[in-house]
Amino acid sequence: MDDTEIVPSMLKCFVYPGPNHLFLSVGIFHVVELAERFHVTVLLEEFQDNAIPQRVLQALKTKNVTIIFFKRSRLLDKHRSFKTFAKNIPFDSFEFFLTDNDIGELNVYLAREAQRNRCPVFCYQTGACLGDIKEEFLNLIKIHGGRWAHKRGMPEWIGRLHYYSQRLMRHYWNYWLAPMLVGELPFRGKSSMFLRTGWWCKRDGDRVFVYEDAVKDYCLRDGLSKTRINLIAPPSSLDISQEFFDECYSPQGLIEKSILLLVDWPNKSLGAEVNVGAKLVEQTSIIAHYLQRVLPDVPLLIKPHPSLMNEVSFLGDLKTLLNDITNAQIVDPQRNAIELISSSRMVIGEQSTLLGLAQNLGRVPVISVGFVGSIDNRAFAEVYGTHCFKSVVDLLKIDISTLPYHHLERNQNLDSLGEVVKNMILTPSTDR
Repeated sequence: MDDTEIVPSMLKCFVYPGPNHLFLSVGIFHVVELAERFHVTVLLEEFQDNAIPQRVLQALKTKNVTIIFFKRSRLLDKHRSFKTFAKNIPFDSFEFFLTDNDIGELNVYLAREAQRNRCPVFCYQTGACLGDIKEEFLNLIKIHGGRWAHKRGMPEWIGRLHYYSQRLMRHYWNYWLAPMLVGELPFRGKSSMFLRTGWWCKRDGDRVFVYEDAVKDYCLRDGLSKTRINLIAPPSSLDISQEFFDECYSPQGLIEKSILLLVDWPNKSLGAEVNVGAKLVEQTSIIAHYLQRVLPDVPLLIKPHPSLMNEVSFLGDLKTLLNDITNAQIVDPQRNAIELISSSRMVIGEQSTLLGLAQNLGRVPVISVGFVGSIDNRAFAEVYGTHCFKSVVDLLKIDISTLPYHHLERNQNLDSLGEVVKNMILTPSTDR
């Protein structure tokens, strides 16, 4: 008997995987696996930038996955539309609701409506653990607050206060005032994604699925009971996931594949006295000249993060330093990253969901490297299977042209999310 016959009459589940780039880097694997056992309805955002490729949508439909699209509104209209949308989902006909977190506004409205209809809510880890979430948020304050202060010639502490105040106001609007204005209680819990006082704030889900012991420890530290946490195999390590993307991204007859270099803000603080934009320009130039030396005949595409457009002279300085590399091109930061990834022969960046997405889509070597300073990216390798180098200095020590595509091997001692859910459906328990 195969797995599709185990769950009687193909029960139904509802999935909201968050933004499209998170869906393509993690959530899609869970959907593909669940589609072997359940009728899956997935909610996706209708969004032009980073739109999901049609061949992926078509492949999902061949697996009998029902796809619903929605558009975001702004401010109070957003909360009204989220509440109305959630109430129109027939959660009483679904066996469970699966989502990437329980802190996003739409996630919370959907989770509340699901629980009102006695539909269990399951949450899964979105990406690799980059360290203590509190420390990460402090770094964000230092990086962005420091940049703001540096540009205006102000003390760093003023910049930090400015950045934190913005996040605090956004938190109380999205989690307190706006829900009450549309007739809901404030979103409960001690934290939010803006205050960052807990690990992803998994407070409302009936079950939480994580891929790393470190994340499980953070959840326990934040007060979740052990019975609500399941350590599972990373979804990108499943054979069915690999087969699905091999089907979607077989060679498309591309004329020439390039190396894609993703330039983003660093994941660590450098202090307000450091011009992060200038440092990124310098390190990007070093990597580009190294690639020209070891792979001289391969075109290089450099895609800065859209937020870098706000950095004074960033693109101009980068073009100046790359002037002697004839096959290097800086692409529009707003260009669809998914299209660039799927037509690349190698992808290099720091630590981001786009790198995880590249590992899944491209079937090519994907490299995580600390652009500015040294980073600890071991968790990134454990979840996605990327090649990892702590710093640019470490990257320059190897011959990058010999790096193969690295497939993430599954830990056979860990069940997948689909296997755990299947067992829960067949053997209901009191802590479900």
